Amino acid sequence: MMTARFFFDPVFYFYMFWIPQYLSKERGLSLAEIGGLTWIPFFALGVTNIAAGRLSDILVVRGWQPRRARLTLMLAAAVLTPASWLASTAGSAGTAIALMSVLMMAHGVWIANYVTLIGDTVAPEEVGTAVGLTGTSGGIAGMLSNLAVGPAVDAAGFAPVFLVSALLYPLAWLILASGRRRERIER
Repeated sequence: MMTARFFFDPVFYFYMFWIPQYLSKERGLSLAEIGGLTWIPFFALGVTNIAAGRLSDILVVRGWQPRRARLTLMLAAAVLTPASWLASTAGSAGTAIALMSVLMMAHGVWIANYVTLIGDTVAPEEVGTAVGLTGTSGGIAGMLSNLAVGPAVDAAGFAPVFLVSALLYPLAWLILASGRRRERIER
């Protein structure tokens, strides 16, 4: 779970810290225009974060095994993340924001189910520690990736960073799906 988070968290860090620079440098938007648009992907994230948790619960109530429900929704999210690369090739800033919103919606579905998957896997008294450890793994990866994004953008523009962002959630899903399968151990 820590390895998966190491791979997917840098995408969220990229969106949090580099999208205003992208909109300015690549799209030529003013600070006011950036401020008028950058809230949209984060709003999409918030809405889907809540909805995805509810949908996951509905699947479990309908008889799905918790791991299967979480991983199925996370796979659906991972399939949507190539929208990240399409954002860099979009014809307009509005279309790019819409495609970034798809990525953030996918992240909302992903993170709600990822954290719940942790709770399904470890003992209740270990959930906080497990979430903290995975968050640390993701934070380290986010810090390291932010150090790499600047030189990458200077050398090749934003398109390669968007392309890598499109691939990291499917990679993280493969890591989780191939990992040890165990339901929570009750003590």
